[in-house]
Amino acid sequence: MNGSRIPCSRGLWIFTGYLVIRLMVEAAGTIGPERILQLPDEQARLIGAYAGLLGEGLAAGGVWLLVRYYYGLWSNVGGIVAMGLFVPVSKQVMLSVLGGVASAAVVLALNTSSPSGSSPRSPAIDMYTTHGKALLYFWLIAGITVAPFVEELLFRGVAFSVVASHFNAFAGAVASVLLFMLVHVPQLTHHWTSAVAITTLATTCAIIRVNKGSLWAAMILHGSYNASLAVSTLV
Repeated sequence: MNGSRIPCSRGLWIFTGYLVIRLMVEAAGTIGPERILQLPDEQARLIGAYAGLLGEGLAAGGVWLLVRYYYGLWSNVGGIVAMGLFVPVSKQVMLSVLGGVASAAVVLALNTSSPSGSSPRSPAIDMYTTHGKALLYFWLIAGITVAPFVEELLFRGVAFSVVASHFNAFAGAVASVLLFMLVHVPQLTHHWTSAVAITTLATTCAIIRVNKGSLWAAMILHGSYNASLAVSTLV
């Protein structure tokens, strides 16, 4: 793969597969309870919340299978075309954890200094935190492990590798950051502190890939960032 160009169609297939799986599960969990079973609004929203988390998990599995089919995951670990799924050294793991915690601390400090910003507790989060421990645990697992895994695999893995194979590592990093921001538009437009948080997280993870670091290191940083914000929200 080193020095070769990855067809853009491969990346599009993977992104499309992720969206189709997730949207199908979420649609079934939303439309079924409301229109077919005609359940009360509260029960329908609760089932929809579970469906959203299930859809994220199934979509992550689908993306992993698609990536395994389209890429040689562990080949050319030193090149910009490679996915970078090699085991990181212990120092890189520690730095990723500290980087995620530090990034979350900066976001929390910004929210504290700008009280008009987004509140850590929104109605969407209350749905996961006020309906029993089962839903709460699923939400935490999805946010800390599944979401970082699939988002880094898609953006710093697939998008970065495809664009870098046609141009260079810098272009791949920029594309991965812009795509990440595109799917987080609701957070970006809510308040400037949210925009800073999303942009900083995406840029930090992209820097890891530009420096030919392990994609797992980016996932760990992303996961520790989400974990820190989740803990602060619950506390």
